[in-house]
Formats: sequence, C-alpha cells, structure tokens
Amino acid sequence: MSIKVVTAAGKTAASAFDTFGRFGDGSVVPVGLLVRKNITWDALQGGTVRLHIQPNGDDTWKFGYRLDLTFDDGDVSQTIVNRVSMSEDNRDHTDPIEF
Repeated sequence: MSIKVVTAAGKTAASAFDTFGRFGDGSVVPVGLLVRKNITWDALQGGTVRLHIQPNGDDTWKFGYRLDLTFDDGDVSQTIVNRVSMSEDNRDHTDPIEF
C-alpha cells in the first residue's frame, strides 16, 4: 500500500510505502509518514490524501482512517474518513485534506 499527502500543486508532502502487515478486523494501526521539509499550511490548502493498493488476488479492503497534520507553528489539521472500500478493481482512492 502507498499513502501520500499531496499539495495542491501536485507535490508529495508526506508518504509511506509498505505492506504494513496484517490489519485485523477492528484494528487501529498507526502509520508514520516520511514528511518533506518546509511543507506549509498554505501549500496543503486544496491538497489531497491518496491511497493505492496492490492486492494479491480477490481482495476487498474496507476501512476508515484519520490523518493528523501538525505544523511547526502549532496549527493542526485533522482529516477523518470513515468508509473506504478498495479492491483489485478499485486500487486508488483520493480524499481532500480537511482544514
């Protein structure tokens, strides 16, 4: 799976790429993102969270996620998405970053 936080200009601001292991039903698994330097609040206005999976066979993933962004000046942004469904036929998912 890949997770990307992308600026409005299309630049990757933060990302993670891994298999992340197995997620059990009802599990909560924190995933740390590698964050690029000098990413500002303004650069992320109009930005997105992009998810991509590479399933092995006939898989369907149903989940929710929360993205917490904390900036150097103390500003905080929280994006919460409760229902995402991804599968071998639906490998990409994008949501706007909430401010």
